[in-house]
Amino acid sequence: AVVYRQTRTGLEEYFGADCLIDDIGTLQADRWRQWLRSKKLADATISKRIKTARQAFRQGVRWKMIAENPFAEVKSGSQTNRARMFFITNEDAQAVLAACPDAQWRLIFALSRYGGLRCPSEHLLLRWQDVDWAQGKMLVTSPKTEGNPGGDCRMVPIFPELRPHLMEVFEQADAGADYVITRYRQRNCNLRTQLLRILARAGLRPWPKLFHNLRASRQTELEEKFPTHVVCAWLGNSPAVARAHYLQVRQTDFDKALIAAGSGDAESDAQAARNPAQHAVVANRTAQQIAPQVFDDCGFVRDAAKQCDCSRDEQVTPMGFEPMSHP
Repeated sequence: AVVYRQTRTGLEEYFGADCLIDDIGTLQADRWRQWLRSKKLADATISKRIKTARQAFRQGVRWKMIAENPFAEVKSGSQTNRARMFFITNEDAQAVLAACPDAQWRLIFALSRYGGLRCPSEHLLLRWQDVDWAQGKMLVTSPKTEGNPGGDCRMVPIFPELRPHLMEVFEQADAGADYVITRYRQRNCNLRTQLLRILARAGLRPWPKLFHNLRASRQTELEEKFPTHVVCAWLGNSPAVARAHYLQVRQTDFDKALIAAGSGDAESDAQAARNPAQHAVVANRTAQQIAPQVFDDCGFVRDAAKQCDCSRDEQVTPMGFEPMSHP
């Protein structure tokens, strides 16, 4: 919803709120893209808005409101911005949880970081009837993917890191409560602003894309233990989207690589230390075996070679093995 609103605002700001959609041609669409670039927006933001405009105008073509989509051939570029990816470590996550003002805020954060839910849409739709304590899983309703076949909801494990925070809120819930999150449902409740305050209280610098990177951090962790298709089913995205927007390379990955390389170098160094001595022994042994034999046999080889002189008197016919000329 935010992307659609921002795209509409950008279109109205450039073309005017009274502009008719059939007055926008391909030239105007290209100039709008140039205008977006002049606003110093990130490439990923420009790409997202162009694709959103393309989708909206494609709907206009389907409804016969316009003959063609002026944004159909506008280059959008990539929506991936690796510079804004950030992995939230478990240590930082625990610091944030300790700074949260109440149990419901701790659960909001835990649902994002350890449950991989989209905030706030999936948090606010979670109901107690969707939580299966016995089976250790919960049904998550997803407005973002409800247009995809089977994408309206998904089952998510109640991970060990998530369970105590969910249980704490359950124990505090009023009798007959429907929704899990009840205190932060107001339309004027800005969870992002409140999370920034919590980060300041925890002594942490805000990271880019506050809630998205919490979810991305969880997917990166889970990929180490479970197959990709399983993790994507839990988080409600596709492997292609996960590779482009979620999976990250962490410092711990480099540390593991250095440890593995270090053990390999130690083995190589030990092998290299053994090899020169082995080569020296082999070289000496070979020289002792071959050298006397070569000198002793040289006379025999020369004498035998003299017996081959008779082959010189028998010459091959001038025709050789092939005819002198081709027919």
